[in-house]
Amino acid sequence: IAATPPVFPLRLYGGNPLLAYILCFLIAPTFDAPWLPGGQNLRAAAQGLFARAFEPHFASLLFGLIYVTLMCLLLWVCHRKRWFLKL
Repeated sequence: IAATPPVFPLRLYGGNPLLAYILCFLIAPTFDAPWLPGGQNLRAAAQGLFARAFEPHFASLLFGLIYVTLMCLLLWVCHRKRWFLKL
């Protein structure tokens, strides 16, 4: 069954939920590691950058949406290569 474009991301997450769960826990620590000068992490830097342009709650939402989009792109690559993680 072909998914319409608005619901295709839901199909990606639903088709490979275990991989999405594992990727979240593998990628999240990289955002919290002190990669930037002064010991600042990527999460704080991105939220600080977004907070300059937007209201803080919306800046946090924007960071979350970007994170979900990144996960969706990774799941899309796995979907295209037919990589499905199953128990």
